Amino acid sequence: GHARTIVAAADAAVVGLSRLADGDDQLARIGYVQSATYRWIGVLAAAARQAGVGLQLVASPGLRQLEAIRSRQLDAGLIRLDSVQHDVTGLEHRTLAHDPLYAVVRDGDPVDTESITADDLRDRALILYPETEGPGLRRLVQQWLNRTGRLKITDAWDAPSAVALAAAGTGIAVLPSPLPPLPANCRAVPLDRSPQLSLAVVWHPHRDALTRRILDRLPEL
Repeated sequence: GHARTIVAAADAAVVGLSRLADGDDQLARIGYVQSATYRWIGVLAAAARQAGVGLQLVASPGLRQLEAIRSRQLDAGLIRLDSVQHDVTGLEHRTLAHDPLYAVVRDGDPVDTESITADDLRDRALILYPETEGPGLRRLVQQWLNRTGRLKITDAWDAPSAVALAAAGTGIAVLPSPLPPLPANCRAVPLDRSPQLSLAVVWHPHRDALTRRILDRLPEL
């Protein structure tokens, strides 16, 4: 599955760069958050190919994507809007998915069960995205834990980094699905009654026609 995603994205990049070299403006510059890599990038690349649109993909945190979309450096982005908790007035958006949260734990950890409750994690060290990049995720986890005090948190800039820290025993990573590949000494455990993070496509109205050509093909994929 991961290989197909990489190949589809590579095919889209070749088409996009060829169009750009030929002076063709039918090139969509689309940003994406890390968790979109493991499902949506392959689907997006296939939709763009069917629409005859070139793709230039840019990995970037949600807040930076919004800034780039507003300044027209990006045409669209795959963003966790409830994570960034940012005003999108003047931009278009469509929700693609609502994804639950998982805890990534090392083998042998006391919370290595079939489902993790808030009590299991209440006093544990957690690995989360930095406050500057994913403030909504932190608030969501804090609400789920029913905690008002300060949490023990280690920052990780992206999902693979969070998983690597969990594998090293730094703490328990809490991430939205889909997850990156996990090392042999870790497993993903669903949170009991997990809150969900939505994933949305956000785009600038000036590229509405081009973006919608791609989005209109998503349902069939």
